[in-house]
Amino acid sequence: MMSRIVLFGVAWLALSGWAVASPPVKLALADCGAVSGRVSAKAEVWFGAHAGAYRPYLTECRVRDGRGRVVLKIVALRQDAAARHHRLYFYHGKPWDGRDSMALMNADPVPLPVILTPDDRAVGHLQEGLFGEGPGTKAVLFEDWRDDWPRRIVMRVAGAAVLGTYCTPPLIWNAGQDEFVKSKGPAYAGCK
Repeated sequence: MMSRIVLFGVAWLALSGWAVASPPVKLALADCGAVSGRVSAKAEVWFGAHAGAYRPYLTECRVRDGRGRVVLKIVALRQDAAARHHRLYFYHGKPWDGRDSMALMNADPVPLPVILTPDDRAVGHLQEGLFGEGPGTKAVLFEDWRDDWPRRIVMRVAGAAVLGTYCTPPLIWNAGQDEFVKSKGPAYAGCK
């Protein structure tokens, strides 16, 4: 009898428009692939002056809600592939050739993965690249789902050489700003 009441209550909440909490969704990095279509002009702003040079090395990862619908896309630079072709670091507008280490210290910043809506509206960026050359495995979790939308994004890096396992500060959905913003806290914090 009690299970029928609980089931009825959950069904009523779902039908009445109340959000039912969804479990966290882990970004499946192995399923990331070619960017569908072209990267919108607004999203290209995240990739800066070298967006054209980065284009062949961009990959798209889709985030799906509990019903299987794409609610977010992450467009990330394959830093490993771009570095192999000397298209990761740029110094004075030219690709770094791998020889002058002083030039590398003054290179333009490498762009971070951009978070997009399905219609290519940029709503934030992750705090670290997803496909780097260094040690460590990365996991991105989309948590605190309400109305088929994640309210929190957590990035965990396991097995990084010097730092060990750490998490970047969570990204929290700010409806007023219409974007994910970094929560306050240390850049690298211990996590489970």
